[in-house]
Amino acid sequence: MRAGIFGGTFDPPHLGHLILAEEAARQLHLDQVFWVLTPDPPHKRGRLIASAQMREQMVRANIARYPKFIYSDVDFHRPPPLYAVDTMKEFHRQLPGAFLAYIMGEDSLEDLPTWHTPVEFVAECDCIAVMQRIGREPDLDSLDTILPGLKKKTVFLKTPVVEISSSGLRQKISRNQVWKAYVDPAVEAIIQDCKLYK
Repeated sequence: MRAGIFGGTFDPPHLGHLILAEEAARQLHLDQVFWVLTPDPPHKRGRLIASAQMREQMVRANIARYPKFIYSDVDFHRPPPLYAVDTMKEFHRQLPGAFLAYIMGEDSLEDLPTWHTPVEFVAECDCIAVMQRIGREPDLDSLDTILPGLKKKTVFLKTPVVEISSSGLRQKISRNQVWKAYVDPAVEAIIQDCKLYK
């Protein structure tokens, strides 16, 4: 069993998330990709975000057409604060013996030393799959001195350039700018019906 763990706030989920998850599944030969919604992200305290229930509804709608993608509420069953290292430990408990790849963007890779117990997090991952931005070259050697074993486990995914961010989307929606082409039609319907981000 080869599984990808794709965690996030997903506020809202967008086509960039889908492309990253699809490419990770294809390039790493993953059997499943678990979309792990973080109900109360510790690094976003004090920021207004859509309710966990609304974000769950959007994530489920976003991945409904993809058989390999599975919504996971694993972080809903643990008391906060919620950290990626504990999420990985839980997946190791639920999927003993599985190959687990944690999927992230390049900005998260660079921020990794600031995460909660990052050395332990790296140890829990069999692979760290990173979407690399064109024109940027992370200093993996420096990161590896702080987080031993990181370089050996990091795989850069070859993905199309997708400059979409959830924060940018929220801004576009609030300003009545063009945004619908950046999300799955099912997610668009939820945002419209529930008047999110206005």
